[in-house]
Amino acid sequence: MSLNCHATFSRNIYRERRKGRKSKPYTIAIHPEMTECITERVKTTHPDAFLFVNPRTAAAYTQKAVILVWRRMREKAGISDVIKLYGASRHSLVSQLINLGVSSAKISRLTGHSNSRMVEERYGHHDLESLRTDLSLMSLKKGQTVTGLSLRKKDDEKAL
Repeated sequence: MSLNCHATFSRNIYRERRKGRKSKPYTIAIHPEMTECITERVKTTHPDAFLFVNPRTAAAYTQKAVILVWRRMREKAGISDVIKLYGASRHSLVSQLINLGVSSAKISRLTGHSNSRMVEERYGHHDLESLRTDLSLMSLKKGQTVTGLSLRKKDDEKAL
């Protein structure tokens, strides 16, 4: 299953097109476990209705409502208020996919970016264990040499 994204919200204002001068509509894949929920929602509402609606208002969630839901969930889970919704969702998803070995190109397409540079530069957070695993691929015990290292100057060492 997939969804077509052609519009967006800017704060609480619905925009007929996505943000960014060159932003085009895009299709995103949906996790198979969401298929039943989405299919049922489309059957019971107009096909152009919002997929996720605020049960209290029966309209799209406002930015304020989403932040309030996030705050309640965070408090119930005992999570610090330092962790914001954006970082906990989009950054987390991208980081988890990177750590599962999914290519930046695929993640870029999934998240609606036109190229993988944004994923590589802004979103990807490799976990420490995966970085250790990558380092272990280069064993110095096997007589391999490390190339491309630059040595620090004495002034650089003093700054540390």
